[in-house]
Amino acid sequence: MSIRYLILSFILVLPISVSAQSNALGRGGEKGKNIESLDLKKDFDVVGKGLIKKSEVAGIVKGALHFKTITSDYKLVGKGQGRETAKAWAILEGVSETTLQEISDEFAVSFSKKIEALGIEMKTWEEVSSTDNFPKVKEKEMEKTKSTPATGLIEIKTANDGPHIKQVMGNPGIWGALAKVGKEFKGNAITYDINIDFARFDIDAKRWRSPGYGPGYDFVTTSAEANVLPQVGIEAYNGAGGFGMMSTNLTFVGKYGEAGTINLTKNIYVVENYATDIDSYQGQMPERMKRMFTFNTVTTGTFVIKADEQKYKQLVLEALDAYSDNIIKLIKTQIRK
Repeated sequence: MSIRYLILSFILVLPISVSAQSNALGRGGEKGKNIESLDLKKDFDVVGKGLIKKSEVAGIVKGALHFKTITSDYKLVGKGQGRETAKAWAILEGVSETTLQEISDEFAVSFSKKIEALGIEMKTWEEVSSTDNFPKVKEKEMEKTKSTPATGLIEIKTANDGPHIKQVMGNPGIWGALAKVGKEFKGNAITYDINIDFARFDIDAKRWRSPGYGPGYDFVTTSAEANVLPQVGIEAYNGAGGFGMMSTNLTFVGKYGEAGTINLTKNIYVVENYATDIDSYQGQMPERMKRMFTFNTVTTGTFVIKADEQKYKQLVLEALDAYSDNIIKLIKTQIRK
C-alpha cells in the first residue's frame, strides 16, 4: 500500500505505514496489547465465581457482538480550560450486515461448544427461546444501533438475531427476566457482550506559543498527525459513559437474579491487516458524527478503510476464538478447578 501525505495549514495526516506501530510504541500512544499475550490474572476481572463454579446447566439467552463501523481515537493537548482534543476518525466500508450477523451466529455456536466442554450441559437456542418467560426478556429489548461522539457508530448483532438487552446492576427487572428463563430450563441464563473495533490509531499532537500583538496576545498553534492501523480488536469498554457504557463480559445469571461475571479489562488486537485500500480526508469528520456536539475538539481527519470482507470476517472470528479460549482457560484453571 502506498503512503500518501496530505498537508494543509496546520496538520499532517497519513495512512498506515510500516512505522506507524513502532511510532505509537515510542510515543506511548499505542493502546491495548496483542491478543496472543493476554494475562488471565491481570487482563480479566471476575465477580461471583461461585455461580460459575457450580453451574451444571446453562443456555445463551443473549449473545451480542458490538461491531464498530465508525470509530475514533484522540489525544489531549494543553492544560486546564484551554485544553484541546485532537481526534481522528475511521469509517469501515465493504462489510455487509449479513456478514456481521454470520460472525455473530458462528461465534455463538463455537462458544457454546467450548462452554459445554467445561462439563456444563448447554441448552439450544430453540429450548431457550421457547420458554414461557422468554417474552419477558424481549420486553426489555433495546435498539441495536448506537451512535455517540465517544463511541462512533455501533451495529449490534445478536446470536440468532435474538433480543439485545442490557444488564444494569440494581435493575432487578432485567436480571429477573433472565433469571426466570434460566429457572424454567433448570439452569443458568448466559449473556455476553463483546465490543469489536476495526482500527487503531497513532496520534501525535503538539501546541506551542509564538509572539503575537503584545503581552497576553500570543499566538497558540496546534499541530497534529495521525496514522491509522486497520487491525481488528476487542475493546474492554465501548467508550461511552454513564448508562451507555458496555463492557466486554460473560455473565451467568442465577435463579434469584444473582450473577457471576467475567469482564475483560484490557483492549486487545490482532496484528494482521484486512484492508484493501485507505482513503484520507483532511480535516473532515464522518457526516453522521457532525450532528453531535463536541467541545474543544480538533478533527484531524477521517480515514475510510475499504475492507476485504472475507479477510475481515476471518480475523474477527480468530480474535473471538482467541478471546473465548482465554475465557475458558480462566474458568478451568481459576474457577472450576
